[in-house]
Amino acid sequence: MEKVVIYATKTGTSAAVAEKIAQEQKAERYSYKEIPSLTKEQAVIYVGSIYAGQILGLEKVAKRLAAASEVTLVTVGLMSPERAETQKLRAAAIKKAQSKGDFLLGAHFPLQGSLDLAKLSFPQRTLIKAMYKQGKKNPTGELGAIVTALENSQPFEWAQVAEVLEKLSV
Repeated sequence: MEKVVIYATKTGTSAAVAEKIAQEQKAERYSYKEIPSLTKEQAVIYVGSIYAGQILGLEKVAKRLAAASEVTLVTVGLMSPERAETQKLRAAAIKKAQSKGDFLLGAHFPLQGSLDLAKLSFPQRTLIKAMYKQGKKNPTGELGAIVTALENSQPFEWAQVAEVLEKLSV
């Protein structure tokens, strides 16, 4: 079965992950903004950044998927993938995307991303800084998790991608 890797990114991490997966899987790679026509005979691997509880571009791609296409999902987000609230938001985003298109969710690989503020636009940096400031005032509140994620942010761990590739090869 032919594989196609589609990605959506704001700062480049998801694009780099998609490139690595495409190389290893011998697949074509496309931005979600310029995907070709897809058929149900193609296995789609979608690599998307998570922002504000949404998987960037997944709803748009869902509308373009052929009926009953199977989609392997790789999400990259700042928050820990094990965090219960993160899991709920991710599940809701997937459900919403599935309501926009007729696709089957195959494997899902949530990855721990990182954040490079320098790669964000001025409005995005301003928003993150404001959220951080509010989270510092009330660390047990909803924005406290952002403080924790930003303060514990590490460079992206490429070993996570190796684990995904190993599971995709099975």
